[in-house]
Amino acid sequence: MEATTPTTLQDERLPLTGSAFSSSQSWPTKTLIAISLALVVFASIGVFEASSNAPAFCDSTAQSSGHIKLTTKANAHYFYWFFESRGNPATDPLVLWLQGGPGGSSMFALLAENGPCSIGPDGASTTPNPISWTNHANVIWVDQPTGTGFSYGPEADYDSTADQAAAALVDFLHGWFKLHPQFIHHDFFVTGESYAGHYVPALATALRKTPTRHAGDIQINLKGIAIGNGFTSPLIQIQHQADLMQANAYNKTLLTDDEMAAYKKNVSEVAALAARCYANDTIACVQATAQWTTGLRTPLLTIAHVDEYDLRHDMLSPSNGQTINSPALPTFLNNPLVQAQLHIDPPRTWQVSALDVFERFAADFFRNYEAHVAALLQEEEGIRVLIYAGDADLMCNWKGQEAWTTALVWHGQDEFQAAAPTPFIIDGDAKGELRRAGNLNFLRIFDSGHMVPTDQPAVALEMLRRFTHSPFQGL
Repeated sequence: MEATTPTTLQDERLPLTGSAFSSSQSWPTKTLIAISLALVVFASIGVFEASSNAPAFCDSTAQSSGHIKLTTKANAHYFYWFFESRGNPATDPLVLWLQGGPGGSSMFALLAENGPCSIGPDGASTTPNPISWTNHANVIWVDQPTGTGFSYGPEADYDSTADQAAAALVDFLHGWFKLHPQFIHHDFFVTGESYAGHYVPALATALRKTPTRHAGDIQINLKGIAIGNGFTSPLIQIQHQADLMQANAYNKTLLTDDEMAAYKKNVSEVAALAARCYANDTIACVQATAQWTTGLRTPLLTIAHVDEYDLRHDMLSPSNGQTINSPALPTFLNNPLVQAQLHIDPPRTWQVSALDVFERFAADFFRNYEAHVAALLQEEEGIRVLIYAGDADLMCNWKGQEAWTTALVWHGQDEFQAAAPTPFIIDGDAKGELRRAGNLNFLRIFDSGHMVPTDQPAVALEMLRRFTHSPFQGL
């Protein structure tokens, strides 16, 4: 990867100013006007901030963006984009969003799922998102681990497990809070989707084990975690991989009886490898990942011809999988003027997913992270846990999510298993089904694929509002 000049914490943030790029002004004119009107220089720490009364880039709320150099790695720099709440930033919770992958950029979620603006199909304009998670929370979107999105570092700084990535994220958060000390005492929630089913519990566990790095340092006020269509308990989840292919709410039959028999045989083979992986057989971990790809994922495309992220669509439809591959996001994020606004210096090539990062996690993919969740639920402090799943997703389907949460061993297991699903009501309508006991919540969301904030944005926002509300009164 290209070399950059190391910087100290923190002179890398940018004045995030300027109107959305859909106006009639040229890009250079808009950028120069915005910067000339809105720069406020904080000389004491060498940081640029957007002034509160200036027209803003993506949204009008206070925001910041840039790289934070990690202190625990040789030269790793994590990129983040932060927006204050549209509600009451002084009291609203602080939410961290982690994209999956591994190697998926959180800028995808910010601009295509739950952030304050979205990108037009031309990749040169932004549109306000009225159903952003920033309606009720201060939100950080961060590219991690090293090598993902705009985050960079030498190969020696790359991680290969979610636990390693969690240690780096703790480092990042300490740096972030030093730049934003006004948020230190806010309720803090770690959220994410897909492979964040590994990342989120790993980070929460790391935060609970090392709430402060050394005497006198900050303590992060972790209140809960939320995982959407996550991959947390591979051994249990893959054994429910075929469930929705046989019976689902959308009356779609995806495989013939003979094809299903062959598919279930593949499931058994992957499950056997996963069991060995759970016993710390690293070779089996890598083999399970490879066999899962060829034996369980590929048939969905080549035989069932279905979008693995949303069974309601075939593999060529403009559904979630195609949103990921839309050229608008890289067009926007690789525009030199956008990168200047985001303080990407020197310029970098943004990709929605980093293949080299994905490959480094091959042995981590089938590791079990449900034990991290169980330990969090056992804590006296009462960490809230929300596992939610769009019910049209095949990749990390809701039946597998329900199975691992009901199998989870913790002091509330019996109560959770006995709890009957109840309607999740918003404005008088059932938008899903909720099972809850103590601090564990499992929410099946109707009419949604893998990315709930994209398919059901209003439902996802209300879910977030209820989950992060203090005192917690349930979903």
